[in-house]
Amino acid sequence: MKKIKIKYDFQIFNSQKYGGISKYFFYLYINIKNLGHNPNIVVPIYRNKYLSNLNRNNYFSFYLNTENKFINQILKVVSFLFDFMHSKFHKYDIVHKTYFASKINLFGFQFLLSSFSSAKSKNIITFYDMSYLLFPKLLKNSKNIVALQKEQCAKADLIISISESTKNDLIKYFNIDQSKIKVIHLGVDQEIFFKANNDYCVHYNNFILYVGNRDGYKNFDIFLRSFSNLETRNINLVVFGGSNFNVEEINLINSLNILEKVFYLDGDEKLLAKFYNSAKLFVYPSLYEGFGLPILEAMSCGCPVIAGKNSSILEVAGNAAKLIDTNDPKVLTNSMDEILGNNELKLSLINLGLKRSKQFSWEKCALDTVEAYEQLLAK
Repeated sequence: MKKIKIKYDFQIFNSQKYGGISKYFFYLYINIKNLGHNPNIVVPIYRNKYLSNLNRNNYFSFYLNTENKFINQILKVVSFLFDFMHSKFHKYDIVHKTYFASKINLFGFQFLLSSFSSAKSKNIITFYDMSYLLFPKLLKNSKNIVALQKEQCAKADLIISISESTKNDLIKYFNIDQSKIKVIHLGVDQEIFFKANNDYCVHYNNFILYVGNRDGYKNFDIFLRSFSNLETRNINLVVFGGSNFNVEEINLINSLNILEKVFYLDGDEKLLAKFYNSAKLFVYPSLYEGFGLPILEAMSCGCPVIAGKNSSILEVAGNAAKLIDTNDPKVLTNSMDEILGNNELKLSLINLGLKRSKQFSWEKCALDTVEAYEQLLAK
C-alpha cells in the first residue's frame, strides 16, 4: 500500500470552536492515520476544541481560547503565512481544504486567505451545503461567499459532497459535472454517542433538546413558539451549543412566558451525549441541511427525533425519525405532543433510530475518502 501524504488546512480550525465541519476533519484525520496514511493538519495556532484534544506531534502548534473577532482574524493571517512557508518545504499528494477561502478586512485592507499546494498536488474540497445561495437574506456576506464557493469548486480536482442532496444542489446551482463529485456521508462516534442510563441531567426534569446554531434557516424562532404552545405539561427545553441567547431570543422567550422553562448550556461531546440520553425528545427544526449530524448523534443515544422533511435530512434520517413540515408551528407542536404522550411511538422511534445510526461511521467515511484519494491519484 502506498502511503498517501495529505494536507488539511487551517481554515475551519481557526473558524470553529465546535461544529460539524471541524468534527468531520478531526475524525477524518484520526481514522485515515489509523489506516496507515500520512495526514497532516497544518495550523500553528487554533481555537478548535476537537483539535485541542488531539495529540499531534508534527510541529509546534497550540490552542488559543478566544472569542474576540479581531484576534480570530489575526490568527487566520498567521496561519495563512505559516501555510505559505510550510508549502515551500513540504510536498503532499493531496491538499484537502477544510473550508473555502475567506476574505477578511484588517487595518483597512482586504485579504483573501487560502491554503497553498505544490504543482503536483491534487486539490480536493468538501462541499457541505448550499445555504448561502438558498438563504441569502438570512446569512451574512452571502454573495461574496457564493462567489468564492463557485470559484474554488471550479479549481478543485475533486469535490466531496456530504450527501446526495448536496450533490444535486451542486449540479443544479453551480452546474458542476457530476463525475467531479463524490458523495461520502459523515459518521457518528459510537464510543461517545451510545444509549446509556443517565441521571446526570435530572435537575432539568423532563426536557426537549435542541442542539447547535440557531441562525436563519435553523428555524429556532418557530420552534420556540411551538414549544410555548405544548399541551404537555412540566416539560422544559434545553438548548445546547451555539452562542448564548442574544437579545432578540431573550425578548421572544420572555414574550412567550417560557423563561423559567428554557435553559442554555455549552460543553464537550461527552456532556452532549448525556443530554441526548436524558432528553425525552430531540427536535431539529431546520429548513435545510447539507447533512444533519446531530440527528445521527441523537439516534445513536436512543433519543427519539423530530426533524424537517427536507433536503439531506430525508436521506440521513430515513424512516427512523418523525419528519414533518417544521415551518408550520401547529404541526410542530402537535408532533411534539404526540411523541411525548405516546410511549409506543416513542419506543418505535428509539429502536429505528438505534438501527439507523449504525449505518454511519467515521471509519467508513475515512475508507471512502481514501478510496476517493486513490482514484484521483491514479488518473
